[in-house]
Amino acid sequence: MIYRAINGLIRHAIEADLITNDDIFVVRNQLMDILKLTGMIKNHSREIFKNFLNP
Repeated sequence: MIYRAINGLIRHAIEADLITNDDIFVVRNQLMDILKLTGMIKNHSREIFKNFLNP
């Protein structure tokens, strides 16, 4: 699904040090705007955070 692909792209960008955890919301919103998507499903958004925001 498209939301999973967006999360994967963001995850890759974090792992490659292209963005920081602080950039997740901005990058996600910009990608959604470019792709004309209206909203992320909560479960898909949490997928990123459980891997990167928890110590």
